Amino acid sequence: MAYGIQLLNPNGTVFLDSSYRTGKILGTIVSGTSNGSFTPTGSFDGTIFAFAPYTGIFPPGIWVTNNVIYWAFSYSDRSSVDIFYGCF
Repeated sequence: MAYGIQLLNPNGTVFLDSSYRTGKILGTIVSGTSNGSFTPTGSFDGTIFAFAPYTGIFPPGIWVTNNVIYWAFSYSDRSSVDIFYGCF
């Protein structure tokens, strides 16, 4: 039986399944209150992931394309959040 966490992209495809491999956190980004992007630097192997845990504040939408982390707010009440990023 599989166990762990699965992360799905918007079309429902699994892009992270900790039952098969695990990742490591490389750092954090403070989103500020504007849409933005961040390109991790340094040496890493694997696929970049990013997330903002729910802490009572709705985080922005977060996605990764070509090893660049993007975030965008879709509502008017924008609060800065910590975005964790890493690779697996």
